[in-house]
Amino acid sequence: MQPEEAILNACGQSATRGVEEPQEQALAAVLDSPSFRNAPVLRQLLRYLWEHRYEDISEYAVATDALGRKEDFDPKEDATVRVHISRLRLKLKETEEANTGQCRYRIMIPLGTHRLVVEEISSAISFPGGLEQVRSRAAQTKRRYMLLEAVIAALSLGCIVLGVQNVRLRSVAPAKPGPMLERFWVEFFSNGKPTRLVLATPVFFQWRSAPSLRMRDVRTDSFEGYKSSAALQEFVRRWGVPELSQSYAVSRDVLATVALVQYLEARNQHISISGSADLGMESFSYDNVIVLGFQSTNEQILKFTRKTNFLVRPDGREVLNRQPRAGEPERYSAIAVSTDRRIRPGLVALVPGEAAGSKVLLLLGHDTASLVVFLTSSSTLASLGQAWKNRGSPPYFEAVISGETQGQTVLKTYLTAFRVLPASH
Repeated sequence: MQPEEAILNACGQSATRGVEEPQEQALAAVLDSPSFRNAPVLRQLLRYLWEHRYEDISEYAVATDALGRKEDFDPKEDATVRVHISRLRLKLKETEEANTGQCRYRIMIPLGTHRLVVEEISSAISFPGGLEQVRSRAAQTKRRYMLLEAVIAALSLGCIVLGVQNVRLRSVAPAKPGPMLERFWVEFFSNGKPTRLVLATPVFFQWRSAPSLRMRDVRTDSFEGYKSSAALQEFVRRWGVPELSQSYAVSRDVLATVALVQYLEARNQHISISGSADLGMESFSYDNVIVLGFQSTNEQILKFTRKTNFLVRPDGREVLNRQPRAGEPERYSAIAVSTDRRIRPGLVALVPGEAAGSKVLLLLGHDTASLVVFLTSSSTLASLGQAWKNRGSPPYFEAVISGETQGQTVLKTYLTAFRVLPASH
């Protein structure tokens, strides 16, 4: 059997071998398609969703049963399932488009769900009036398309004209003023450089021979780090050299990023966004950079955390005070107020960038939402501004920020400690 014939048969069209149901054959075709052959995790996820397509499965069940997550998996803090479902949805779409007209059934995941849907694709249209009626309808359809194309062309031309006029008006009319920037942000953007926000994408390792397994050592921030990781060596001995997996971001960091971008956009401050996996040396060659998440996600970021006295532990539960002064604690620890209420410390640090005059703003910790709330609220920024003024208005500084949360809701934030940082690189 030729490969093309195998695809046609698996899609449920004129199968000559086996007694599989057409829907099962459609699944086999998808799993054997180029989009899925080298994607073991997505293959496993697809099989799981297929087996449970008539059940109301939870995100937790998908994570623990299909993706190998531990029993303490929390969908509110870990976006793994949503990220993989999104990737699977795109792969299914790619496969469908590649086999257009060949398959009898379509396998899809509706937006906003993680449930698999199988639907039959209509392959034939009947016309009671015979061939002449078919030709008549085709001619009518052609005329309608010609008219539609003319309307679209006119609308497109109108949009182009309006776009040009809009650009001209923008050049002569001032932009609509937004809310005023707080002093902290005025100082940050005062150098006039473009700003990039970097969202943490942690370094994970996975193995082709164990597709459901994905591991992370929080002390390892590069692919080569697996060689010196005692925690990973057992898996290396068992399954061989791993592959790098750096395609996911923590959901709370994503939400914090959205909140910060919305705050700045409303005040006419536009920033670009990228993941730490895409962060290279050139990213610091000119731009200001805002880093949001854990520092243990990129080696380029670590060089800036070495400039600070306060250091966030990899698990996010403590901020260490590397050189305590008189009356200062050696660490600032998380406090459990109740079963779902916590006070967690984080770090806000403004340090010099690589290029002359550029700045790097570090927002590091477990609860980045609290750090963003602190930096977007007038009252808390006022407390930071007062501490900054009391220390002589230094260009660079670091601050321990504590945030009290209940579930995903930030209840309050406050300044816990403040240090001046040297201006030298």
